[in-house]
Amino acid sequence: MKKFNQKCCAMLGVCFYLVSGQVQAQWTEFLTISRIEVHESGVFLVAPIAAGLTKPGCDSTKTYDYVQFANGDPLMSDRALSTAYYVQASEKKMRVSIVRCEGNYPIATGFWVE
Repeated sequence: MKKFNQKCCAMLGVCFYLVSGQVQAQWTEFLTISRIEVHESGVFLVAPIAAGLTKPGCDSTKTYDYVQFANGDPLMSDRALSTAYYVQASEKKMRVSIVRCEGNYPIATGFWVE
């Protein structure tokens, strides 16, 4: 059953990545989510991202503490929120695909569950 769940999660991650349409995204390492915040501007995952992001607007020397799934795509925000709750509750880790940074936040458009 565990292998079935892993395969389902992997396929789910690939589907969400393809749906997002962001082929040029930069994937993070697997993140441990310490907190989830929901604001008008989107879903925020509190998880440290190591320096090295090279997408537009990102500072490659900075370690970021948050990842944002912006509200521009409500369906992706809803999926990211429910998946983040699952990841946190099951003590799994999650990778996110970053397309750019705005302000102090990397903007994610896809995710992958370990």
